[in-house]
Amino acid sequence: MQRRTGLAWEPFALIVAVVLAWELAAHRGAIDVLFFPPPSDWFRALTGMAVDGTLASDAAATLRRLLLGVLIGSSLAAASGLLVGRSSRAYRTLNPFVAFLHPLPKIAVFPLLLLLLGLGDRPRIAVIAIAAFFPLFVTTVLGVRQLGRGTLEVASSF
Repeated sequence: MQRRTGLAWEPFALIVAVVLAWELAAHRGAIDVLFFPPPSDWFRALTGMAVDGTLASDAAATLRRLLLGVLIGSSLAAASGLLVGRSSRAYRTLNPFVAFLHPLPKIAVFPLLLLLLGLGDRPRIAVIAIAAFFPLFVTTVLGVRQLGRGTLEVASSF
């Protein structure tokens, strides 16, 4: 077996080189700073937010939305996935809809959710829940359908 030595710094050096090139290009006017502000502006804004406390409060609000959305989406997906996986009629009925909706970008429904749920946290949490729902739902349905009848009977008796 060959050992890789001395290569651990290369990814870090590449990132530093890209950030420095970006900073230099922004200061020389090679890129539009309106769309691509230099990393020094990011760092200045980030440290300002850390000092005045908005970074911690905004990060906590984001984490709360993320956890709530994943909890809602995954619990609905697990429960409905178990039901659809056990019923071949429900599987045949819902599979075309899931096959159509699963690959759609979940953020594409955000404007509709804004209209239905209004402004605030509810549409954000709903998008996260929808994004968490489909992968777990599909996995649960396929897992249940691959189980043998004996395994399902033993699980239901417990």
